[in-house]
Amino acid sequence: MFGSATSRLHCANAMLPLIWMFLAIPCLVQQAAGQETPSTPSTVVDFTRDIAPVFKAKCFECHQGSDAKGGFDVTDKDSVLGYITAGSLEKSALWTDHLTADPTQKDSLIMPPTSKEKLKPSELALLRTWIEEGAVWNLTDTPFPLVDIAEGPKRSLPERVWVFVGYFHPAIVHFPIALISVAALSLVFSLFTGKRAEDFAVYCLVLGAIGAVASVTLGWSLAATQGYPSWTATLESQKDPTFFWHRLLGVATTFLCCLFALIAILFRNKPKWNVAWKLGLLLVAAMVGFVGHQGGELTFGEKFFDEAVNVLTK
Repeated sequence: MFGSATSRLHCANAMLPLIWMFLAIPCLVQQAAGQETPSTPSTVVDFTRDIAPVFKAKCFECHQGSDAKGGFDVTDKDSVLGYITAGSLEKSALWTDHLTADPTQKDSLIMPPTSKEKLKPSELALLRTWIEEGAVWNLTDTPFPLVDIAEGPKRSLPERVWVFVGYFHPAIVHFPIALISVAALSLVFSLFTGKRAEDFAVYCLVLGAIGAVASVTLGWSLAATQGYPSWTATLESQKDPTFFWHRLLGVATTFLCCLFALIAILFRNKPKWNVAWKLGLLLVAAMVGFVGHQGGELTFGEKFFDEAVNVLTK
């Protein structure tokens, strides 16, 4: 029995060189052909597992599909990697210009915008590590993202109603503009037509004030869903001051409109107050025109009205 076991041990020892030679043959063949033994890169951050959820949670609202803002589509590999120099944070515009830029600068391109939910430090750390490790994009299937990612908390019914009504701001805003403008014109006509036109001006002013309150309220809702700065944002921190002044003057105009409408209803028979609401109406009408002009610039661009002038002058 002992002799038999010893014999088997000697046979196994004799086979070891042959086994090692057999395992080494593929490596020897690759080296002879000038090829290196393939190795699997080891990275801490995985795009599908770690980066795709960040893009979906913080970027999808504005940067996906054919309508992506600025033409930057986070679901498109070439679009994203065009802003990245693999392995270098300093040379990656995505990091320097959009993720870590100073939001207080006038021309800041910080993303997400100040009105949106900011990236968490942990999310920034993931993106930083991903870029430093070479920005490996391992998504091969569609639709993006490859993995099933849990959605964020759903809005409550009051929140959904608040967002819903905001989309009617562009439609509602025309009513107070028209009513207050007609009120001012009726007031001017009352100089020639008498008290009847003045009474009509009061009615239009009151209805315009009610419409202005509704318009401003819906405007605040719409701004929150369209990427505009929050009400706490300072003028210095905003890239485009037009929206800041549009919102501020819109609220001021609404307040004055309500004030002068109240004076017209309660104290119109008193001479001094009668003059006050009339002058106030003319002021409000002028402010409505200016605020409406700002709204047009926000919708169609700053040069939109300049182009209209150019049509006549050229």
